[in-house]
Formats: sequence, C-alpha cells, structure tokens
Amino acid sequence: MNCNYYGEQEKCVSVTALKTKNTEFKHRPLLADTEMHTADFFFSLPPVYGYFFALDGNTYIQNALPHKPIAYPDFDNDKDMTNHTNVMNLGLDKTVTIVLRSGAGISHPLHLHGHKFEVLEEISRPKPNCFGGRCDLADLDTGFSAPVSELAKRKTRGVLKDVIIVPMFGAAVVRFNTDNPGVWFAHCHFDEHVDSGQGFIMNEGNWKADSVPSDFPSCDYTAVYKD
Repeated sequence: MNCNYYGEQEKCVSVTALKTKNTEFKHRPLLADTEMHTADFFFSLPPVYGYFFALDGNTYIQNALPHKPIAYPDFDNDKDMTNHTNVMNLGLDKTVTIVLRSGAGISHPLHLHGHKFEVLEEISRPKPNCFGGRCDLADLDTGFSAPVSELAKRKTRGVLKDVIIVPMFGAAVVRFNTDNPGVWFAHCHFDEHVDSGQGFIMNEGNWKADSVPSDFPSCDYTAVYKD
C-alpha cells in the first residue's frame, strides 16, 4: 500500500488503484457547496532548517502553534494569533478537496485529524531526479489523470484514510465533508518534522469550546522551569 513511487516498488499496490465494493459512499454525499485548496510543503537546509507549508498559494510558513489554543472561547485572532501559524479556514457543510503537493526529497506520511478522507488520486514525481529545483509542483490541470476540478466531482474513488503517504516530489488529492466542527491539526507523522514546522491547522466552522478546565495544559513552551 501507499506506493507508486516512480516504480521503485513493483509489487506494491498504489492507494489510487484500490476500488470500493460499493459505487459510492452513501453516508458521505458529494455536497453542492464545494471548495478546493492546496497545501504545498518543502524542506529547507540549514541555516534556515525546517519544513514549510504554503496554503492556497500563499507565503511558505514554518508552522508554530499559538500559545493560546484557537479553540479557547477568549482567543482573539488579532492579539493571540502568530505570523508563524498556518490556518486553513473551512466553512461547514461543504465538500472540501485538498491537494497535498511535495517539494521535499523524501516521502511523508501526512495525517489529518478530525476526518477520514477519500483518496482521489496519488501521483509520483514526474521524472527520476527532482533535486535542485528540477521539478515543479504538480499542475492542478495537467499533473494528474484528469484536472483536479474534475477529480473533485467524482462520486467516489477509493478507500477512506486519515493518513496518506505523499511521495517525494509527488502529490495526493484527498476529499472530505466539513461535518465535524473543530480546530483540527494536519501534520507529518514524523515527530521531528512536526517540531520543525511541517503542519497546518484546519479551523472548521470557527469552532469554540464553551469552557476550558482551569488545569488544562498550555501550549506555551516559554514557561520557566522552577525546581
């Protein structure tokens, strides 16, 4: 599973090749209101070491979570949000397609919290050697078996997953319905990569908690240790 990496694993079956027994997921209808987003990532060598994500063609950001969780009822976007937090704002009751595109030299297992998504398509790098800027990110119109705008309209494609391995310099197209309000994290499943910025937040429905326990752990890493 999770292969199709430019033919290195000849005995492996790509997620894209898997079929469902039913013709469509009846409990996951394709909604009339749809959105399409891109989430592109790459790795930077020292001195600016780390992973960077760009959402919908915006600036690449080495993700860092704000000190106060976004779901707190008193979170103030103007005061509490940082310039180093990648947020994809999603409305409710929409069918959302996300194109995950890699500019990195190894394969990455990307995990989306809050949803199981359909894998519409997974592709490998376009040629044997993409290092040194030799390959562009997959084109939304020509890089896949069909334009992504058409892939997004398919009633069903394959399996449901919450982790997809995006091949080096490759891409994956995933889809889900925004029927689970919350502040969900999307990130690489390699801990070191998360710590170095490979992630983003999906703020679904601008959800806020009604209240927060007084002893709820903080995301603040600047606390001073006291013996």
